[in-house]
Amino acid sequence: MATWPILPGAPIAEAILDIEAVLPKSVTLNDLGKLRDLAGDTFVEQEERVVFSRSSEISGQERHFTSSTKIDGIRFRSPIQGKVVQSRLDGFAFNKLKPYESWPIFSSEARRLWEGYCQITSPRSIQGVSLRYINRIELSMPIKLEEWFTTRPELGPKIPFMVTGFLMRMEIINDKIQAIGIVTQTAQPLEEERAAVILDIEVKKKVDFLLPFKELWPFFEKLRNFKNMIFFNSITDKTMELLK
Repeated sequence: MATWPILPGAPIAEAILDIEAVLPKSVTLNDLGKLRDLAGDTFVEQEERVVFSRSSEISGQERHFTSSTKIDGIRFRSPIQGKVVQSRLDGFAFNKLKPYESWPIFSSEARRLWEGYCQITSPRSIQGVSLRYINRIELSMPIKLEEWFTTRPELGPKIPFMVTGFLMRMEIINDKIQAIGIVTQTAQPLEEERAAVILDIEVKKKVDFLLPFKELWPFFEKLRNFKNMIFFNSITDKTMELLK
């Protein structure tokens, strides 16, 4: 496993760890709500997680659309600590907003909450895992992307115009661990001739982990290594200096 530098000014705006799980059919929303008691006193806000779906059907020469909503879980928030835990009928997620301290602290908290979720729901299997890191790097305008990023959108060299906005999305595969990486890059204007470049990196894989889920946390280490490989090879030395 590679060793990556620790950045005191790490630009992580949000980190998300997600686990797709298959639960016994007997698990209810009331059961999911019990995670709040195990999460801790700082998780003072609670809301239902609503999922929207839309389907279409062709009858003769007409297409009919129907939409529906359903509640598939509960979110618990800790506003003071910038944490959110999702207790769902199809899995679990842990979000940490800025400030992000370190992977050992983040993964340890996620694991504690996941074990509480398992205690309540008794998952039968794990079907998918993902890590997502949303990085927000503030820069002065005008921004020459080539000075800051090695992964970036580019115009053809013979187009003599200035880029005023962009949205780039790339999907890659890591053959060694058979995981997918999704890299999204865009810019958000700020006040006083500044802008924030968003470098959103998600790494994920469909799996089939069975009890006692011994592969789960070692595989998250591999996903983190994949994510770091993308991040540190997407920024220039100048950006590294900015974040130190």
